[in-house]
Amino acid sequence: MKAWLDGKRSAAGGMRMPEFCRINYGRGDMLIAQHSQGSNYSISADVRFDLLFPETHYGDAGLVIRTTDPEQGVDSYQGYYAGVRPEEQTVVLGRASYDWHQLAIANLKSPVAVGSWYRLELLAQGCTLTVTVVPKDGQEPTSLQFEDKQCMTSGVAGLRSFYAQASWRNVKITNR
Repeated sequence: MKAWLDGKRSAAGGMRMPEFCRINYGRGDMLIAQHSQGSNYSISADVRFDLLFPETHYGDAGLVIRTTDPEQGVDSYQGYYAGVRPEEQTVVLGRASYDWHQLAIANLKSPVAVGSWYRLELLAQGCTLTVTVVPKDGQEPTSLQFEDKQCMTSGVAGLRSFYAQASWRNVKITNR
């Protein structure tokens, strides 16, 4: 967690909003909201890719939900992850259980570029997971939904990146 920064940026009207920045690329580093334990809830945030590392040719950044038992290491937690892969122009949903199980993937209807903000939401309602990516410039959103027959029913929310330098702002966790 040493590589996560809680920066402060000025917003319109003088209001100050937190911004979290991932300053180097790690292999699945997370920042967990410890008091976000729940079952039916969503996490949403504005996400921006600051830098993609050319030597990896992939990378993603996004949100985790219903996370339990997080430890150091790639996919070293139990829970769900939804993230955007700008190199492939896709959104991915998966389940981690100390290994990775991709559940669903969709092509983005509007492109995501380094330096541009977009809104990402991950909703868990029962065993149904819904991911929505909304470009900040008003272009067409992308959604995917998946019913997990082996669903994890509760846990905490957070932010995650994989081989990408990214920033998050306006993070919101909402009970449903």
